[in-house]
Amino acid sequence: MEAIDSLRIYVARRGDLPLVLVPDADNIPTVVEPAPTLIRAEYILQDEATDDRLFQAAQRLEQTGMLLLMQPGVDGPNSRSAFVYPQPEDCTISAWHDAGGGSRLERLQGHSYRASVLHGYETWQSASGRGKPALFVTGTPGKAHCWHVS
Repeated sequence: MEAIDSLRIYVARRGDLPLVLVPDADNIPTVVEPAPTLIRAEYILQDEATDDRLFQAAQRLEQTGMLLLMQPGVDGPNSRSAFVYPQPEDCTISAWHDAGGGSRLERLQGHSYRASVLHGYETWQSASGRGKPALFVTGTPGKAHCWHVS
């Protein structure tokens, strides 16, 4: 698989190799190649983005949590879009396909993510719907390293 536009993704490791998988037409997890850009993120309202809150959010990035799957922006080269995968669930992948379509029965331990949908109940969506500006913290503490939610 080359492109990714799936509402469900799996993130696992095979030895030292990280894998991103999506369900194929038969609902079998299949390795995506090239691997998409996934970024760990923490959500914070812009009004609450003090230095301390930004630092705490950046510290939480070391844990398994929300992922952003980056996509090209529709508003030109200075914008980016992202699928938001908010809640990971531990999973075991018993059967899967490699990037070439070959079947594998080797078990993989990983996390399953479901994308947020347009009218979901995640905090960032309800805040955005009320016109409250928010940020996704993705790295070093500081507003310069945040993604603005619009």
